[in-house]
Amino acid sequence: MPQGRVFSTSETPAPAVFRIAQTYLVQWAIQGEVLFAINALAERQAQQAAPAMSPSRTAT
Repeated sequence: MPQGRVFSTSETPAPAVFRIAQTYLVQWAIQGEVLFAINALAERQAQQAAPAMSPSRTAT
């Protein structure tokens, strides 16, 4: 009987851990999208500054 109680109490904090993990993953995803957008803008500015030296055209 006490083992069942221990399992029931150990199951209750699990959703809180998953919620915290989800919030951190969402923040990391947002930061990653922001960094990706900043890198894309930087690449566009670099291509406009020197279109002949653009790495995307040489890679394709």
